Amino acid sequence: MENTIIKFDEGVVAKFDANKLELTKIVDEAKKIVCTDLLDKLQLAVVKSTRLNLRRCEIAIEKRGKEVREDAKLFIDGVINYEKELKSLSTPEIERLEKIEEDAKRAQLVEERKLLIPDRRQKISDISKDIVITDEQLLEMDGPDFQNFLNVSMSKKLEKERIEFEAQKKAEQDKIDAENNRIRIENERIEAEAAAKRKIEQDKIDAENKRIQAEKDAIEAEKKRIAHEEEVKKAAEEAKIKAEQELKDKLERERLAEEKRIADEKEAERLRLEALPDKQMVGEYVRMVLSIIPPKLKTKEYQNKLSKLIESLNDICSPFKLN
Repeated sequence: MENTIIKFDEGVVAKFDANKLELTKIVDEAKKIVCTDLLDKLQLAVVKSTRLNLRRCEIAIEKRGKEVREDAKLFIDGVINYEKELKSLSTPEIERLEKIEEDAKRAQLVEERKLLIPDRRQKISDISKDIVITDEQLLEMDGPDFQNFLNVSMSKKLEKERIEFEAQKKAEQDKIDAENNRIRIENERIEAEAAAKRKIEQDKIDAENKRIQAEKDAIEAEKKRIAHEEEVKKAAEEAKIKAEQELKDKLERERLAEEKRIADEKEAERLRLEALPDKQMVGEYVRMVLSIIPPKLKTKEYQNKLSKLIESLNDICSPFKLN
């Protein structure tokens, strides 16, 4: 702000000197004002008068600024900033003084409502002595708010009375219903006892008939069970015989097929060897002999003998191996 003012022509700043002097004086006086009693009209009058004087100075500053802006358009931004600087002296005080006035109005309103508390409490008591509300809550209510509170309280009271009446009416009806229910239960008990006796007699008859039928059913079921077991046993034996025969037939077919395959392979190998020269034929025979996979023996003794036999065969066949 100060850098902006330095750029002004001194003549422009001088045009605000009178305004600044008056404003500074009133601001100093305003800062000394402290309202010790928000209900004291003389103190409030001083607050209001000072606030209006500050606002009057602001208006004069705004008017002076407008005149300067009209004469010096090139300095309009600086003039506006200078206005703000000057108003920044008064605005906080105006806001503080307005706050004091608002608090005073609030305090005056509270005092007026305090006078209404006895009458309000009487109206509340006329509705119900059970309603609980503090003085602070009553002071927060204006006329319409309090009337609405009374309306709501009356509605609650009427609703409570209606519920109590309905409850009493229901209790009387419940008593009548209970007596009717007792009579109904007694009649049902007598009828139930008679029905129970009839049922006992009928159950005896039904039980005997059921026993006789059960014996008949058991005899018939036993006959069916025996017949079924014989059928199942016969079918199982037939299935077993059939399965065994099918297995034998399958194994026989597989044996014959395997024998034929081996014979065919031997014949093919024989024919192939016969077509080779003697040395190559012997080499092929040696290769075939050495390619036979040795059996897996259980004892260590014959395992060693077989190993030695294979070594001997390798040594004997070595000269005849084909390269």
